[in-house]
Amino acid sequence: MKKIHVGVALVVLLLTTVVIALGSFRVFDVNEEGATGRSSNQKPTPTQTAQASPSVPPTKSTSQTQTPQTSPSPTSEPTQSPTPMAISTYNDVSYGTDPAQRFDVYVPKNADTLLPLIIFVHGGAWIAGDKSNVSAIAIFLAQQGFVVINMNYRLLPNFSYPAPMEDIQMVLQWVNRNSEQYSIDITRIGMSGHSAGGHLIALYALTQDKDYIAGGSTLPRVYAIAPLAGGYTLQGINITSPRREDTIMEWLSTADPQSLGLPIDQIDSNDHVTFLLLHGALDVNSPPSQAVLFYNALVANGVPAELKIYPGRDHVTLVSGIPNNDEVGQDLVSFFNKNLK
Repeated sequence: MKKIHVGVALVVLLLTTVVIALGSFRVFDVNEEGATGRSSNQKPTPTQTAQASPSVPPTKSTSQTQTPQTSPSPTSEPTQSPTPMAISTYNDVSYGTDPAQRFDVYVPKNADTLLPLIIFVHGGAWIAGDKSNVSAIAIFLAQQGFVVINMNYRLLPNFSYPAPMEDIQMVLQWVNRNSEQYSIDITRIGMSGHSAGGHLIALYALTQDKDYIAGGSTLPRVYAIAPLAGGYTLQGINITSPRREDTIMEWLSTADPQSLGLPIDQIDSNDHVTFLLLHGALDVNSPPSQAVLFYNALVANGVPAELKIYPGRDHVTLVSGIPNNDEVGQDLVSFFNKNLK
């Protein structure tokens, strides 16, 4: 019996030591700024050249992406520049009369030729969000050799459809007038955007033949489209809560009654665009199931497309690592390198 008591005492002592040791480790949480990719740098005045943002050494995530559907023309391996380029920044450039109609432009320095352009559109359920939320992503893309426009647009409830589509065409109108000054090649334009921004760029890419503004269909075209956690159908999206009804249905119900502003209903075999759909497997705000439906519809209509679903990523963490050159960032750069350079 004494041996048993001694053994139990030793076990208790050992467990106590382990608990104390574990308690000495510090737990780290990702703060809000890190999750959204918000830049903390102060903005220069409009059209003022800023110093290049400090480069971040590339770090590759250990998680793996998966492509549940095979693309007719899969993207190439990442071909990111080994050293981020120095960039010039022009903040709060006006493209319209409303205070919301502003964007930031990031231009690689010492460009000896015209460069491809990426237009980035922020998310926020059509009622919120700001370009500053995704400035770190825009800077990252510019450092890879692209001119990047990071745009704000008019939001609900003050504006409704087709205000965001008008805003995209107004940005392209500005690009058409100022391309040489900002080293932009208007024949090589792509778009990316997160969440509601992903929905907007997908919808615009499939309807850019429409005149949202006078002469809009004759403006420079967009060719390479990379939505991040975008909304393409209503499949799996909860629209019964007050917040969802006030955003999704209010915006979509004022669009074309036949389509409700859904990209999946605007696909046409004559659409000359290429899609890369990027989605988190754990996304509950914009479920990957509706991205699969959209991907299948694109391929069925002969529109080049690829779908990448990232295990372990949700609506926010899908994009939080892009500025640090994670696998999502590498896939994004590889896609634009292949289709715009």
